[in-house]
Amino acid sequence: MTSNNYAPSDSAGIVRGIYAYHVNGNGWCDIGYNFLVDQYGQTFEGRFGGMDRPVIGAQAGGFNTDTFGVAALGTFTTATPPAAMLASIGRVLGWKLGLHGRNARGSAVLTSGGGPYTQYPAGTPVMVGVVSGHRDVDLTECPGNALYAQIPALRYQAASYAAWNTTRDEDLYGIFGTTGWAPSGTAEIHAQSMASNYTQRLLDAATRWSAGNPGQWRFFMGSSSVDTRPDLIGVQTTGTASGKVEVKVASWASHYQDTVVQTTTPMNSFPADSTIQMAVGGPSGGDLYFVIVAGTGSGTTEIHALSAASNYTGWSVHSASALPTGYATTQVRFLVARGTGDLYLVLHSNTGSGRSEMHALSAASGYRSFSVHAALSVGYTNDSGVQWVLGTAASPDLFFLQLLGTGTQRVEAHKLSAAANYGAWAIHSTTDLPQIQYPVWQFSAG
Repeated sequence: MTSNNYAPSDSAGIVRGIYAYHVNGNGWCDIGYNFLVDQYGQTFEGRFGGMDRPVIGAQAGGFNTDTFGVAALGTFTTATPPAAMLASIGRVLGWKLGLHGRNARGSAVLTSGGGPYTQYPAGTPVMVGVVSGHRDVDLTECPGNALYAQIPALRYQAASYAAWNTTRDEDLYGIFGTTGWAPSGTAEIHAQSMASNYTQRLLDAATRWSAGNPGQWRFFMGSSSVDTRPDLIGVQTTGTASGKVEVKVASWASHYQDTVVQTTTPMNSFPADSTIQMAVGGPSGGDLYFVIVAGTGSGTTEIHALSAASNYTGWSVHSASALPTGYATTQVRFLVARGTGDLYLVLHSNTGSGRSEMHALSAASGYRSFSVHAALSVGYTNDSGVQWVLGTAASPDLFFLQLLGTGTQRVEAHKLSAAANYGAWAIHSTTDLPQIQYPVWQFSAG
């Protein structure tokens, strides 16, 4: 607790004092909170690492994972929090939660890490509001009765701010799943930031997954927990001990260090990109779709999906489509939109137009009706030198990634605009990632 009797110019010094106490007194690596807000509405960054990154603080013992903390400078047991402070807290919550697609007015289940600060033993699942007070999970009166009473209003302010002001990032993630360029000997993630028009690196993370045979693995970024945080979803289609397709997920919240899902699916093993292609998307943003182009019982190309909510053990979609069978998977790339589950296919060889083409079937029609037909400003391509990636919006843009043969000797990113029916370029960019062929490089948006 700090005094309420301070001037605007005093706030930075108060934050430095909290830092000294947390580091020198508690022995922590940094200040415990991710953000601090004073009574005048000034906002300060707390724990170092990037305000838009999954930085784990020390704001709630036993519940620091999957949460972030906002501290109000002052004591609000009986004193009314000033309107400027509440407005800034609402904006911070709305920005941070909106960035990662969290519903500020919703609920979430957290798993207690235990310890002396909480009444919940380790491993206990606890349902809390996405916006909650410290006392909701720990043995404390924090944030004080007067401020705690404002939490319902803060939820509303945060949700409103997120809806009107937050634009989610659509960064490009390159997943390197084999030995070679990756120096760690593990599967690695290298992301280029949307904010830099994909010219600058956002993330370099070595996972704890051993590097494997890229012919057996496909990697995607998507939510395994029904939000928009880009978890790493690894799918081994063949060479598994079970003889089934196996899935594992490394969580965004752990900086891709923790494997939060490791499961055997009901899908039989198959060689990737043979007569079956995979995509991630759908209602959760992380459901796993199998598009089967040969040998189907319906005589059409079929779409089958495993839900992220079932940890990829339960089917959520079984559907025939308006597409015939017989596609060569080396000449088409199937992609699935997040949210809608619409099926997009990029025909990049043997089209009637002489160019690569984009077509989309709506999930709402049972994949019977087309919603997009577009000839693209790109000639024919091959899978080893080019990867097609769908954006993350409900009406997604389309990335054309040149992995080989660029004059810059770097992967180049080009984006076709959905608003222009894929007839106009939104971005031409050179990343700082080296040229390596697919499937050694595998890209996804998140």
